[in-house]
Amino acid sequence: KPVIAGIEQESSRKIVLKAGVKTLKTFIVEISALHHLCHSIGDVTVYFGSGEVASDQSTTRIHDYAEGVTSYRKKLASITGQWDKTQSAVKFPDKTFRIKPANLANTQGVNLGFIGVCDAFITERSGMIDQAIARTTQYPEDKKIILESQGGEEGFDFDRHYDDTDQRELHVNCPFCGMAQVWN
Repeated sequence: KPVIAGIEQESSRKIVLKAGVKTLKTFIVEISALHHLCHSIGDVTVYFGSGEVASDQSTTRIHDYAEGVTSYRKKLASITGQWDKTQSAVKFPDKTFRIKPANLANTQGVNLGFIGVCDAFITERSGMIDQAIARTTQYPEDKKIILESQGGEEGFDFDRHYDDTDQRELHVNCPFCGMAQVWN
């Protein structure tokens, strides 16, 4: 709840999720991307560490899940072109939803209202996170940037962006005592 509340907060522009494996980080990026796509302005791109992962995620999970979301399904009805929906991009009349690998070619030449970088530690010190974030300057009041990853090496780009946050810790209620405890 606190993570989603932070993303939904109108003034939040960049959210950095650093958490363990299998804690729904990528799912949070995906549902946030869909929400932005359906309810805000600007193109949306979700980046993965490689082309193979981006293709796998788009064909095995993201598109199938997205089509179950009512507002997204309604938006799909606006597509008229035969080739407007592919594995890596869905071209709507007002914006495009991309699922791409985080590389130089894909982080250039587009203006984005939303970027999500999944498993961001994979970008190491490549500058790809900064390149992607630079694509959001056209939408200073509407952009959303969500970076998610397990930890990485100190000094990696993801680590630097995490250090630039208030580094809140997620708390859960203990099933035994009912008190809030750091999710560890």
